[in-house]
Amino acid sequence: MIRLLKLKAGEKVLDICGSGELTSYAAQLVKPNGFMVDVDPSPYRIQLAKRKIEKNLSFHVAGSDNLSIFPSNFFDSFISIIFSTRYSKKSRH
Repeated sequence: MIRLLKLKAGEKVLDICGSGELTSYAAQLVKPNGFMVDVDPSPYRIQLAKRKIEKNLSFHVAGSDNLSIFPSNFFDSFISIIFSTRYSKKSRH
């Protein structure tokens, strides 16, 4: 399923992660210069996601409705296993 998302090397991707099922796979796809940022409002789910840690990953306890800790237009795209899809800046126009 992760291949269907067509993530590219160098992208900055927000993962609304849950337990991070897509996290490590997606992090591999955006290497070497891209990175993943995972958010979830549950500290427990963040702990689960951290088990899959990669160097180009960071984790934040935050909900998808409150991402003000990141600058506007910071991410190239976001993924979420809940939505099972990928949204990019291009697809929003």
